[in-house]
Amino acid sequence: MGHIASTLSEARTVISGPIARSAISGMVLRLSGMALLFAQAILAAQMLGAERYGIVSILLAIAHVAAVVVLCGFANFAVAEIPRRIQEGVSGVVPAFLHHSFSRAALACLLVLPITGVVILAILDDAPPLIALLGVAIVPLLAALQLLRGVALGLERPIQAQLPIEIVRPTLFLTALITLWLTLEVNTLNFLVFYIASAVAALLIAGSSVKTGGTAAGPANPQEAAALTSEWDRATLPFLGMHLAAILQVELATLMLGIFASPEAAGLFQPIGRISVVLLLPAYALNLRFNPRIASLHAQGQQADIARLSRKYTWASMAVMIAVGIAIGLASPWLLLLFGQEFVVGVPLVWIVVAGRIAMTAFGPALPLLTMMGQTGKALSATALSVVVEVVLAAVLILNFGLMGAAFAVAAGMSVRGLLLALVSKRACGIGLRAFWGIDKQGN
Repeated sequence: MGHIASTLSEARTVISGPIARSAISGMVLRLSGMALLFAQAILAAQMLGAERYGIVSILLAIAHVAAVVVLCGFANFAVAEIPRRIQEGVSGVVPAFLHHSFSRAALACLLVLPITGVVILAILDDAPPLIALLGVAIVPLLAALQLLRGVALGLERPIQAQLPIEIVRPTLFLTALITLWLTLEVNTLNFLVFYIASAVAALLIAGSSVKTGGTAAGPANPQEAAALTSEWDRATLPFLGMHLAAILQVELATLMLGIFASPEAAGLFQPIGRISVVLLLPAYALNLRFNPRIASLHAQGQQADIARLSRKYTWASMAVMIAVGIAIGLASPWLLLLFGQEFVVGVPLVWIVVAGRIAMTAFGPALPLLTMMGQTGKALSATALSVVVEVVLAAVLILNFGLMGAAFAVAAGMSVRGLLLALVSKRACGIGLRAFWGIDKQGN
């Protein structure tokens, strides 16, 4: 009882620290962005219908996966690498990182973009070439936005990092959809055209989020710069794997339904994904400051502080997750009805996905902990294994149970992922489930 009381007392201090302040600001922005995306999804579903909405969803899922490959891991790597290099006093690290990461992404585009077009045409075999071409054009825009966001987060500028993606892009796109609704009609072609236009506008604004003073040039020593960029190329590979695994867990159900069921089934599942995104909010908001703070503490060798911070994170995120999950489940009949009468069949599926997300949260912040403490390879192995489990389950369950099978596969994948990562965190970092919940404050 003493451990629990002490841990609850520590958890209450979360509301007064710098992590909490950034988390609250991040949550406000994230909630605003989610409201915009939700309104956008409702309009799109109402105007396109389940089948065409499914076609657009599958195409965007492919584009998101391709964008992660193009990034080569640099976006997530920036969150850990930039604060560490600044802590070490490396001059000009931000412009050097931007130049190198964008050049690598440009080279990756030469290979990834043609493959993306082929995959789109293979899965959406009735799609015209112009639709596939627009899907390909989305990829570098998404990659650039994510890269600038990662650098801004590494500079501990969570507000500037979020505004272009969370607010600017959905606001512009929602405005375009409403205009089309009032004047013409929304179809797959103009949907994608305006999606691209809003991404371009957001990208122009995102550039300002990484401006720094006194860092107009990278490392002056060419040998030092070459060694640094070579190290980055090696270090980003695990981040690429983890980012790819993470985006697959988000988009996997859509892709698998497109392959093993139909675009209509993928469209019917999309509102469930939109609603369940709210469940990501606690971790998303806390990670805005948790990730760079863990990276700094690890560089200073402050293991006890890392364990204490992880414990606070677990209690705070779990409390919010349960409350939000129950609220979403209860409200799901009315929320799905906003998309159209045909989407209400997904109400039971919402509860299944909610249960999976709560189960994953209960296993603690193992993934950001492993990532920020230099154990990305081990985190990748656990994450990749959970994705394999989810792919196998999705293939089997979707073929036999359709939408219900997709929901169970998603929930099972999240639960397996949380468990595997917690076990790996205990072995690699000395901080596991007992430390996350305050049962063992030393992390043993």
